[in-house]
Amino acid sequence: MKQLLSIFLLSLLFLSSFSVALAEENSSYGSRNRMEERQQQILEKQEQREAKLDERILKTEEKRQELRQKMQERLDDAKTRKIAIDSNAQTLRERCRAQETMEGNCGEAFTKIKEHLTKTVDRMIEAFTALKSRLQSADTTIPSDQLQTIETALTTLQSLKDEITAAKTREDLKAVMTKVRETWVKYKQSFKERQIDAYKQRATSLLQKAERIQSVLKQALLRVKTNDADASQASAIEGAIQSIDTQITNVRQALNQGDKTVIKDSLQKLHDLLQNAIKQFKQAGKGDAIASVTKSKTEPAPVQEVI
Repeated sequence: MKQLLSIFLLSLLFLSSFSVALAEENSSYGSRNRMEERQQQILEKQEQREAKLDERILKTEEKRQELRQKMQERLDDAKTRKIAIDSNAQTLRERCRAQETMEGNCGEAFTKIKEHLTKTVDRMIEAFTALKSRLQSADTTIPSDQLQTIETALTTLQSLKDEITAAKTREDLKAVMTKVRETWVKYKQSFKERQIDAYKQRATSLLQKAERIQSVLKQALLRVKTNDADASQASAIEGAIQSIDTQITNVRQALNQGDKTVIKDSLQKLHDLLQNAIKQFKQAGKGDAIASVTKSKTEPAPVQEVI
């Protein structure tokens, strides 16, 4: 009887252990399934994103190809129009060359060419006239041969302008056009050289003006020191004036170099330093000491124009 009871208890213990193991196996199997499902979902989402990206790339490429095709079509149309225009122009030129008189479209084309050539000569005359004015307004003495070169060029250009107006045939106009080109080639280098001269002369004039202002400021500083001005204020004014001295030297060096950009920048800095020195006088309550600079019309004024 005891043996049967022992066997029964052993069987019951075995069945209980088997049930627990089976339950754990089922739980582990369920976890693996859920993990596999999540991985599968992740893979599917990744595939969907890749599919959408591929779709966008494909659409972008299609749009790019479409845009390229449209651009090519526009270029082809432009080339076609240009060919047609050139062909029509060539036909018109040949027809006009065969005519002894300028009539119809040929007359209109002839008139437009004359107008264009006249405007070209007018611009040349304006350029030489402006250059002559700048040279004559400079403070320095201008060599007479420089002005004579400009006068000769202006006389020649005015004569060519009269010839353009008087031209009646293509041959007349062609001859004038050749003269205009030759005139520009002849005076171009001289024009550029005179431009540089005028530029330097204007810069030199501004420098001289700044030096006159500097002299007035130095005299004013001496009067300020004599009147027992505040030491720190006098020191600030003196430092501002010393900066001007240094910059005047820089401007002279820039003029020797002949670089327009350097000259312009150095003059602008000199102008700023002059304004700062005047400001220092006013802040020290000594504005009356430089009244000749800030108020008088006959004395030098701060440099306002930088070329």
